Amino acid sequence: MLDGQALTQVHPAKPQHLGAEYAAQFGDEEVAAAYQHRPPYPAETFAIVEPLLGPKPRCVLELGAGTGDFTIGLALCVNYLIAVEPSRPMLDRGRRRAGALGAHVEWHASPAETYAFDRRYSAVVAAEVSLLKSRPARLICILRTDPLSRRSWSDGSESFSGP
Repeated sequence: MLDGQALTQVHPAKPQHLGAEYAAQFGDEEVAAAYQHRPPYPAETFAIVEPLLGPKPRCVLELGAGTGDFTIGLALCVNYLIAVEPSRPMLDRGRRRAGALGAHVEWHASPAETYAFDRRYSAVVAAEVSLLKSRPARLICILRTDPLSRRSWSDGSESFSGP
């Protein structure tokens, strides 16, 4: 269940302004290069996220990994991390950054919609940073794949659904 809706329920289409043309800009080399100027995730972010990922050993899938801003900190919390990113320039930057820090991450150049989901994951994570009135706002969604599903948000709220 997601907000009281069965996961099999058809959800409305993505807003038109967030279509393919919008997504294409993230494949631009200059856009990927600009990501280095985004504010970092504070260390306490990962102290909050870590217990929400489920029991160890953890194999976590990150969707929309970008240049690795969240990926690198997340890698320290898990046994195995698969990062999925459709933008080749962003993925290449993330791969270099993670490698330079010794973080083990398996990178896949793929949109989330076409990724194979070829194994069992402890959790599926998506993180986003946006600037609202010059203050960083963070939204992190964690979907647990164990029988007690948990959806966690960065404001500390959670929702649960079980079998």
